[in-house]
Amino acid sequence: MNEQKEKKEIFKRNFLKVKALYKQKKYRETIELGGKLQQIANSVKLVGLINKARKNELKDFLKKGFQAHKQLSRQKNWPEGIEVLKEIISADNRNEKAKALLKKDKIRYIDEQLHSEVKKELIKNQEYEKLYKFYQKLYLLFPNYKKLKQEIREAEKLILKKRRQDESEFIKESIQKTKTLFEQGKYEESAQAAKEVLKYTDGESKAAVILLKKASRFNTKDTEKKLAKKLENLIASLEQEFKDDPKGFVRI
Repeated sequence: MNEQKEKKEIFKRNFLKVKALYKQKKYRETIELGGKLQQIANSVKLVGLINKARKNELKDFLKKGFQAHKQLSRQKNWPEGIEVLKEIISADNRNEKAKALLKKDKIRYIDEQLHSEVKKELIKNQEYEKLYKFYQKLYLLFPNYKKLKQEIREAEKLILKKRRQDESEFIKESIQKTKTLFEQGKYEESAQAAKEVLKYTDGESKAAVILLKKASRFNTKDTEKKLAKKLENLIASLEQEFKDDPKGFVRI
């Protein structure tokens, strides 16, 4: 019985403290102490006070959040403004005002980036792969922005165009290398270079096909010529050895 009475006294004293904290607008302390007090005993008044403290705490948080966002918007600091709005929505996921502002800020930030010097430099230097990655980061921020989607499609076209140009230049240089090797009489190397071009183009380079046939034909002739010359030298060498030492040879 004494224990029950003691609990009541503790609850009473601390409930008065909770009320005092609430009147002082110390809502976080009100919630924390009220939560501890609920472990001793619960009451409708205590629950009501805690709920009111939570609502007021949220109200204060939203007020400060929107004020901070307003200041950041004046500075056109969209990234930090976006983070503030995300925090507001995390605390109050039904806050339509914050959601609308978040969408606007994302669009403003993306538009700013689409007109930035970074983008201009990437295009100027034909760094289209980097431009695509630049757009992808923005896409993650707001995937439904039509203007950004169009920019991404344009970047993809530029990447393909640049690749074709690079491939064309590489093929042209490789064909020239093949011709130079042929002109230098390096038929085997020329044929190998032509094979590399055909491998790179999936057999679609007509110039490489012609050069390969030509280089292979001349290489065969050159090989036969070299072989005939070796054989001629060998016969001449044997004839000389026979003259010098006829007894060293066995007649058949």
